[in-house]
Amino acid sequence: MSAEPLESRIARLVNGIDGRLDSLDRSLRSEIGAVRSEIGGLRSEMNSRFAQVDARFGQIDQKFMWVIGLIVTSWTTTTLVLFFHR
Repeated sequence: MSAEPLESRIARLVNGIDGRLDSLDRSLRSEIGAVRSEIGGLRSEMNSRFAQVDARFGQIDQKFMWVIGLIVTSWTTTTLVLFFHR
């Protein structure tokens, strides 16, 4: 058996636990910071991809309006020719 008093043994155990908890806290904080940084990078990449998709849909929308305009003009012309043909 050890002749060391119980209080000093408990104090040493508590100090060891405190040191381990502090070390764990620091490592978790650094990991959380790394995860946040990575999420921020992914978020900015997603925003740029969404901007690209929005630009493409804008181009498609413009082309679609041109096609609709051509179809309406063609049908109007054909209908007028058929109605007013002598």
